[in-house]
Amino acid sequence: MEIAKGRTRSVRIACAILAVACAPSALAQTPRLLTLYPLHGIDWTPPQVVAEAQSLLESAAMGLARRGQNVYPSAPLVMRPACGRVPDPACLARHAKEGVIVWGAAHQADGVITVSLRAVDARGKVYGPVRGAVDAVIQNSEPFLLALLAIDARMGIAAEQPVASAPRLRPGERPRRAAGLESKPLPANPPMRFVPPAVARRKASQERVVSSGWRTFGKVLAGGGIALAAAGAGVGYLDRRLSDSLEEKFQAGTLTAADADSYRRVDRYNTAATVLLVTGAAAATTGLTLWILAPDGSPGSAPRVGVSGRF
Repeated sequence: MEIAKGRTRSVRIACAILAVACAPSALAQTPRLLTLYPLHGIDWTPPQVVAEAQSLLESAAMGLARRGQNVYPSAPLVMRPACGRVPDPACLARHAKEGVIVWGAAHQADGVITVSLRAVDARGKVYGPVRGAVDAVIQNSEPFLLALLAIDARMGIAAEQPVASAPRLRPGERPRRAAGLESKPLPANPPMRFVPPAVARRKASQERVVSSGWRTFGKVLAGGGIALAAAGAGVGYLDRRLSDSLEEKFQAGTLTAADADSYRRVDRYNTAATVLLVTGAAAATTGLTLWILAPDGSPGSAPRVGVSGRF
């Protein structure tokens, strides 16, 4: 009996030790809530541009619910500006709790809206910066979503090894030469050493995507619509000439019984011109819409035009 109790006690102790050892890894794999802090403008960026960038960023953040690996959008998504217009990471960390807070700045130049984003957790660890740029006229939130996915992926990267101590400088030696660094600016989004498995699978599936033919069909349909509209215009021109000829005969009093067929022909021309013009316009509009909105089949391709807004 005592032996059985001793074995049971040993098993319980072993399970407790295993649970404590696995707790940090399980906690690290738990997705965290992502909250947005209101963007601020830099370099005299107009407030309306900042509002547009904020709206696009919120739309992009909602995409993390199905494409994120380590974070997902919170509700409410945008927090109140409790740390001022330009927040301090230490202040944001106090509000992060068990999630992360993304903050950044918006800037417009040469018709392009650019946002620079960073994220901070409750421990004060900062992820980023990453950048996303969209056209100021034809707006699409996909670049901002890619920037948020870059932050998401960096949260899944294991802790890097500590940087080795810098070598001692010789008298008159420049630091960059001693450290072996090139005088090139750092990229906005440095390449990541770790790619989450889901992102890798998604990229492989996108590379196998082929063109669906919708854009080609849209071009053909638009061309056919334009041809029908041109034919309708030609029939309308003939209808107009025949109608003017009959009007001249009526004014001159030279109409005969044979002109009855001409009046019926005017009616047929009028109906045909109307049908051709309406059908051609509808076909051309549908074709142009498909041509613009359909993906081209390349990896990561998306519609050329995006609609955004805040409700």
